[in-house]
Amino acid sequence: MGIDIVLKWTNRSGISVGFLSRYPPMHCGVGEYTKMLVSALKSIAPWIRVHVFTSTLIGEVPWIDEELGVNVIPSFIEKGKSYSKLQDILSKIGDVDILHVQHEYGIFGSNNKLIQILEKIQEEGLARKTIITMHTVLHPYSNREEEIRFQKELNAVDAVIVHSVSQEFELQSQGIESGRIH
Repeated sequence: MGIDIVLKWTNRSGISVGFLSRYPPMHCGVGEYTKMLVSALKSIAPWIRVHVFTSTLIGEVPWIDEELGVNVIPSFIEKGKSYSKLQDILSKIGDVDILHVQHEYGIFGSNNKLIQILEKIQEEGLARKTIITMHTVLHPYSNREEEIRFQKELNAVDAVIVHSVSQEFELQSQGIESGRIH
């Protein structure tokens, strides 16, 4: 299935949400989490259009998750090697209201290319709001300096979602504005 079929399916009115994540059939906990999140979202708001911008790890051909009515579009090379395809695809399908990244260092790496492309996408009007769910938050004593630098740049996005109060406090101690953390 090519991008033209996905484009035909997306030309509807309403709210659109894009998830940047791995997605089944890739074997990945974050991908399964994303599918469950999409399922929950569609169960309470079935009119919302959802696109999943996934890794090119298992190929570059888009597909539709027929069970949930979701476009799944391979759009990025893992570990921060390239996000230019994501920007191109967003330009073709039209903007999304929310671009929500399901961040894990093993998928996205820790360089600042992800933050840079999110800023560029928002500046160009391809996403109204950008959100990152941090599945892993590291402490400075972890001696993982690149990851700590990445975390300190999270003020560039509209919201940061974490899974625990300790992760919230850790990001606040690293300078992330408390109003951004949920």
